[in-house]
Amino acid sequence: ACTNENIQLKTNTPIGNFEAFWNIIDQKYCFIEDKQVDWQQIYTDFKPKVDTLDQKQERELFYKKDIKNCWE
Repeated sequence: ACTNENIQLKTNTPIGNFEAFWNIIDQKYCFIEDKQVDWQQIYTDFKPKVDTLDQKQERELFYKKDIKNCWE
């Protein structure tokens, strides 16, 4: 975590956005270990959910609700 490398973003799709989001937190967020969050497990658990989201509202709720709960 906490690198200065540029993150190459993928296409603007639900999967591409999730991948970009996950990589940004993985590579740029310095305090992930302090939060005691297994970030790799988050990917494993949530990637299949993202694969099934087809509505914009569903995707927004996913980030606002599901991902937010990981930090609490």
